[in-house]
Amino acid sequence: MKSAILRRVFERLNKETVIEVIQTMNKSWEPTKKQRRIKKELLADFLNLADLINDESIEDFVEMAVMTKQIGLPAFTYKINSITFLDSLDEKDYNTIKDYPFLENFSVSVEEAVDRDDLFTLQLRIKEYKAHWRHGGVLDRNSLTAVYKINISLDKEKKKVTFNAGNDAIHEVTRRFVSEKLKWPISAYRIIEKASQSYQIGNANFKTAILLDFIENRLSQNGIKSKFKEIKFDTKGKVHQNEGIRNVTINGRDILSSQLACQYITMGSGIASFKLSISYGEQDFSAIFSLKGKDSDLMKIVIVDIDDTDLKEEILELIQEHYIAMCIEGIKDMDTTKRILETIYDKYTEGDKFVFQVIQDSMVKVNSHLSNLLRNTDIEDDFYEIINDIVYNNKIILDAAGYNGIDDGLEKIKEILESNFSDLDEDDSDNENEDDDSVSEKEIPEDKE
Repeated sequence: MKSAILRRVFERLNKETVIEVIQTMNKSWEPTKKQRRIKKELLADFLNLADLINDESIEDFVEMAVMTKQIGLPAFTYKINSITFLDSLDEKDYNTIKDYPFLENFSVSVEEAVDRDDLFTLQLRIKEYKAHWRHGGVLDRNSLTAVYKINISLDKEKKKVTFNAGNDAIHEVTRRFVSEKLKWPISAYRIIEKASQSYQIGNANFKTAILLDFIENRLSQNGIKSKFKEIKFDTKGKVHQNEGIRNVTINGRDILSSQLACQYITMGSGIASFKLSISYGEQDFSAIFSLKGKDSDLMKIVIVDIDDTDLKEEILELIQEHYIAMCIEGIKDMDTTKRILETIYDKYTEGDKFVFQVIQDSMVKVNSHLSNLLRNTDIEDDFYEIINDIVYNNKIILDAAGYNGIDDGLEKIKEILESNFSDLDEDDSDNENEDDDSVSEKEIPEDKE
């Protein structure tokens, strides 16, 4: 039984976490270079942990192993319609909520509730199980697949609620628990298209335009200087080839440096997510923004690459203020936003198509040769990082030249290197390689707020 549980846990964890768990249980163990690069090479050593775990402590091990780590400081932003319910609330009532069965395969505990003059905070512990709750609230504890610690804060003055949830499905569990079980009257801040503004922006998708305005005209007010690193566009219904979510790597350059980004914006594709390189004061960091929900109108913000907790929270607070204002007001500076869009339109229509085609054909050929080299040659492990960097820059060149096809060579290289050259996929889930039975947003339908 222990081996089966360990195998299931292994499938749930990403490579880095597997290494960390083995090192926690076996202090003398060190991964080989190949194990650091390829997850499946770790399986045998991970299964050998069964010899170190007592039957009585298997649940404790699983809980330790699947305790998810959030990427950076994530936040979903809500407004609370009234805080009068706090007048009669005793935080001790919340502290008695332990392993409360919720939504068939979750249990929720309130680990801490603190009521201060300006702030009410909660820390939830959410356990996710592979099996569903059976009659009478009985559940197989060995089916535990993940544990999440979620912080919630209620700013009483601003009537703002923040969920620090990185996993999208767990965010939905948190939202429903807070609104259905705790009865908080919350509603989301959402990006709503304003008819008085949308007709002025030409072909561009309204959310794309408002996000360009958000970066250029709102964040810059507080000295937040930002450049795009990556953008994901939803091209469905907008291009004739390879429709779907397409990633464009810009790597800190101006958006005009990417012919592909200019093409997608000109053709009306919406931005699904993006990553910014940001400077604030003397601090350089990154932030990931993703549009969530059925209508892609709820923004998830994730602050990454900062160790200073106070600074992270300060920056998050500033960005949330601008997000709330954007949801209420729409585009802040229409003239500047229109100029940005017109420049993007011109860049796309005036691009030298012949030169771009030569660049695209050459880079696709280079990637094809590299993929054949990796598959047919015994490359030393030390060279994989160099090859990864070469291919990453090849992708930047392809995106800059406007290549919107599927590069088979690049896809094969990504598979061999176990890399997707993107940070934007990470914020959708706290773990890679989730099995098919893990929770998804489909399994937790949004109720109407």
